[in-house]
Amino acid sequence: MLCSICMQIAEECRGRYFRTGRHHSTLGQLRAAAKRRCGLCIILYEHLEIQSGHLEEVYLADPLTYEFRNEPVEDDDPYLTFKGAGRQPLTTVYILLANLVAPTSYARWLQKDAELLNLMLPNTPNDKLHPTAMDTGSPQVAQLATRWFRDCQRTHKSCGLAIKPSDGHLNHSRDWYPDRLLDLTKDVPRLLITREEKPSSTQYATLSYCWGPNPRHLILTSDNLPKMRQGIPMKSLPKTFRDAIQMVRKLEIRYLWIDSLCIIQSGEASREDWELQSMAMSTIYARSTINISADWASDATEGCFSDRDVDVFNSIFFTWEDEHHAFVDQGIFQRLSSTPIWRRGWVVQERLLSRCVLHFGRDQIFWECQEVPFACESFPGEMDIWTFVDTIPFNLALPVLGRSGGANWSDLVRLYSSRELSFPSNDKFAALGAVAEVYSDLYHDEYVAGLFASELPAALCWRVVDAGTTPNILRSSEFRAPSWSWASIDGVVDVKVDYSFDDEYGTGDTIHSAVRDVNIDLLRPQFKTGPVLAARITLEGSFFTKKFHEELFNLLSGRTDILNNNQTIKLDVIMDSTTPGAKSDSVVFFPIISNNVGYRGIILNHHITPSEETYSRVGYFSVHETKLFWERNDVLDMKRIITLI
Repeated sequence: MLCSICMQIAEECRGRYFRTGRHHSTLGQLRAAAKRRCGLCIILYEHLEIQSGHLEEVYLADPLTYEFRNEPVEDDDPYLTFKGAGRQPLTTVYILLANLVAPTSYARWLQKDAELLNLMLPNTPNDKLHPTAMDTGSPQVAQLATRWFRDCQRTHKSCGLAIKPSDGHLNHSRDWYPDRLLDLTKDVPRLLITREEKPSSTQYATLSYCWGPNPRHLILTSDNLPKMRQGIPMKSLPKTFRDAIQMVRKLEIRYLWIDSLCIIQSGEASREDWELQSMAMSTIYARSTINISADWASDATEGCFSDRDVDVFNSIFFTWEDEHHAFVDQGIFQRLSSTPIWRRGWVVQERLLSRCVLHFGRDQIFWECQEVPFACESFPGEMDIWTFVDTIPFNLALPVLGRSGGANWSDLVRLYSSRELSFPSNDKFAALGAVAEVYSDLYHDEYVAGLFASELPAALCWRVVDAGTTPNILRSSEFRAPSWSWASIDGVVDVKVDYSFDDEYGTGDTIHSAVRDVNIDLLRPQFKTGPVLAARITLEGSFFTKKFHEELFNLLSGRTDILNNNQTIKLDVIMDSTTPGAKSDSVVFFPIISNNVGYRGIILNHHITPSEETYSRVGYFSVHETKLFWERNDVLDMKRIITLI
């Protein structure tokens, strides 16, 4: 239910294309309205709560205002943009039609069989559909999840195809299972060894969850494996596993794959088993029938299901222009993507490789698949993925299926590098290896320690993101990747190859160096995208001349008066690590991409031993001048061959 201020705003915006006005004049009024369950005020107050400082004073000096726009010509939904409290803007809230007449929902379902329609759909398109369940483990919520699942299984052609990267094509074979599965056909689950006992069904689910900082839940070991084959008492399992089993059974799926129970975690041959299973990860998730994701839980003890205040949940709905509408925050998906599980590095590929994902959020469930990329209890039909999602959409398989819209590799790496890994030395490559295998196979490109061969040497010009504001960007002290790979960094990286210069004279980009040899020593040679033991790349190119190096180092030391014929040199440097690791007398600039106004490349540290001369990467640079760079003939030294480690 809306407060009087929000009802007034809705009324004043009725029938208009544009309007501005004020919201609550004090933070106390906004807080009180939110406590009385005004849906719009709850959204706004949640955004303000994350701010630090003296919020009362800031709000009083800069109270919230709104700007309403309704642009039917653009085929956009009407929306309110709120500003104030030092935030410009605070958020954008859309006004969406809340009946099941939404695009691709009711009309599409009407074409399907009566069994689907009888599950939960109202009698007419204009009937209201408000969740009433007090927790996400209720039969009503399970019924909605079942409807999504059955609809996907029966009518979504794109969601019914599996990707098997190792074959390099779509895999229609039905005779494949993970090495181990949890058999849920009886009251007491048991561990099934599929090589010895073939499952009675090809369908199985997977579970994504957080282990937590100090996990103590049941795991598979070489010692307890025989006992777990006999049976696993439900009371011995953490709540997340029990909830997942309950949901999977309601979907009438007989088998479930959980990493901690299906991969040997300790004991004899545990390391070898982990390596083998990590190589099969792409197929495990791509061939699974559905992925259950316990998004809100920070560890395995908290569960998939959660209690909720259904009145708050339904407070976003209101009547506007004689129809049922809802205020929907632009950040609705971001609430899901900010949950604990989305901080896990492994979840990036678990989500993208699965055919469909059922997310258990803090106050509602969400659905993702190829044909319904974003649905939730508030909008069970479908929501506009591009309006509400600022992360990688659920579409990794689209290029494989001959459709546009697939996420590119640079977006994936940036997303993945922002996530956390409990054991980065072991997992940095493994946790993205299955997705990398898909891309390598899809584009017929060789994977080279986190980069692709066709993009070398330009791909060496990756950059650490927010290096100046993030204090803990480090290069791994224990070898897991060569210095020239982004995988050696603990921090967010941008691997997008940006050839253009931000300069009106910048044209004609060219690659200024060449790859002569690449040598990668893999932990398991058959796992081309897996962990790396050693790697080096040999390049042919030119360093800058001694004179130009001196100019650049003068700029680095703060001397900005170094000019050459009235040409101002602009140098941007991004070091790979916030911890100093290179001496200035051993650092050199190695240009890779050039055009008529400057160069981009990598900063190297020079190493000389009795047996060899090598270089390691320590940073990225771009240098250009506001005048015509091509007039200078004192920039590049002679070509040479160098080896990066």
